[in-house]
Amino acid sequence: MAKKQLIRTILLGSTIALSANLQYGFSSTYLNDPDYLNKSFTKWGSHSTGGQIDLAYDLLSDIWMVGFFFGIWLSPVLNDRFGRKVGFIIGNAVSLLASCLRALAIPTYQPELLFAGRFLASVVTAVTYQAAVLYLNEVAPTEYRGVMSCLADITYSGMCLVGMFLGTDQILGRHLVWLLAVPIPLSAIALVVLFFLPETPKFLLIVKRDRKRAEKSVKFYQGADCAAGQILDDIQMEAECQKDDISITRKLLDIFTVPHLRKAFFLSCAGLQHYGQSY
Repeated sequence: MAKKQLIRTILLGSTIALSANLQYGFSSTYLNDPDYLNKSFTKWGSHSTGGQIDLAYDLLSDIWMVGFFFGIWLSPVLNDRFGRKVGFIIGNAVSLLASCLRALAIPTYQPELLFAGRFLASVVTAVTYQAAVLYLNEVAPTEYRGVMSCLADITYSGMCLVGMFLGTDQILGRHLVWLLAVPIPLSAIALVVLFFLPETPKFLLIVKRDRKRAEKSVKFYQGADCAAGQILDDIQMEAECQKDDISITRKLLDIFTVPHLRKAFFLSCAGLQHYGQSY
């Protein structure tokens, strides 16, 4: 792959990753002002104790993980059945709605809107993040899949940094309306951009069985000069190799009986525990 085309592919991958992680990274870091809840309850005639405010704030913060869990189960329905692009577009559209609800919650002193917006955002973020991972792996040349996959984590970390920076008192930390309005134009731009990105070649070839559109998709992401026919043949062969008749029970047992799978499982658990503690 020519250097110019490689740069273009990485830029496309970065765009795809940012479309998912704009919401993900920002929503992981923007919460910083429980005083808003106290003002909201007081405005509506409810005099809550410090413990009740803390409980409401904890629920608002932790609802993200609950919604994300549901989104993980929703992801196969959208991304595998209807396509990565459809899942991406639906996820970003709902994400845009959720961002508007969160921003509207501040001037109206309606914490219910903030709660609902955060929950909706968490559900669809799980869908869009998995769609982004699938996109990055399926549109990249085989030798650059590792590089493209890293873009998901890099852009997530970058948006976390942006969220923390904007959430400081010196920037927008004391101006919650503006802070929560930040994702609205970004989500709108991402939604528009996604309409112009083709579906992944693998989905078009394996699920839709549309080789002509799959070839166009390959040329869009990897360049007009790439060997599109050979790439599609490799994708087909790879998909056939992944087909097997092993039961789910057998696969689960393999995680604990096959040494390298068992090591990978325990490493993943250790990493997940560290993530949960830091979150």
